[in-house]
Amino acid sequence: MDRDKSCEERIDREYKYEREKLLVVTGMVEMPDEWYTSDDYDRDDVADMIDRYRERALWMSATEDNNGHGVEIPQGLRGVTIEMSTGGPADGFVLGVEGWGFEVVRAWYYYQDWYDGAVMECDKECVEALREVWESSVEWALTQSDR
Repeated sequence: MDRDKSCEERIDREYKYEREKLLVVTGMVEMPDEWYTSDDYDRDDVADMIDRYRERALWMSATEDNNGHGVEIPQGLRGVTIEMSTGGPADGFVLGVEGWGFEVVRAWYYYQDWYDGAVMECDKECVEALREVWESSVEWALTQSDR
């Protein structure tokens, strides 16, 4: 059972899962055929789920945090945490944002349960997808401030 494994032993699998969802949501890759294997959903239902996930991305909890979830943010960057899940286990991304220009230059994925936690740096493609999500969230927030 997964509870017997440490977060370090589980983080690769969890990162791959969250990364794949992120790449599909941002349109960087096509939706995998295995997402359609359930008898409960057809392609339109799964497409609707992806649309809901895109909407959720705009509302993700984004908080500034320079030591977020065990990530040591390099000097010159600000840490912004995007929580995917808050508990039992918790996971998400910490974005390394340069200056006040909101440019995402690095990112880390964290995975934590009640007993331990693990962190890994995201690959280039994942950072690009997170940059897109973050920039669209900032743009949305700026349009809301004008109201």
